[in-house]
Amino acid sequence: MEENEIEKAEPNRNRSRQVKFWVSKEEYELLQKKREAAGGVNQGAYIRKMVLDGYIVNLDIPELKEIIRLLSITSNNVNQMARQLNRNNTIYPQELTEVEAQLEQIYKLLRKVMRGISKIK
Repeated sequence: MEENEIEKAEPNRNRSRQVKFWVSKEEYELLQKKREAAGGVNQGAYIRKMVLDGYIVNLDIPELKEIIRLLSITSNNVNQMARQLNRNNTIYPQELTEVEAQLEQIYKLLRKVMRGISKIK
């Protein structure tokens, strides 16, 4: 139908355009749960509100990749220290200092990420 014909067919409608889309069973169930959590408004009103006023957050946070890398290194160091402690009952102070420095770096990065996330509105 042409734009002009649609308006003639439904002259008293505020919304003269229909939008349809398909979802999986799981997506539909999630949609219903979220709609209910939002106060149980009708489905059309909920979807319209989310499409027009909602937003999608796509976070690419390089600090998180660095945190994962540091955690991997740190956990390997801790495992090596545990093996050494079990073998000969000693841990070198230098190893402890290194792990503490890695953990401090992880905490700093996490605080930076959390500050950034808290600014998202």
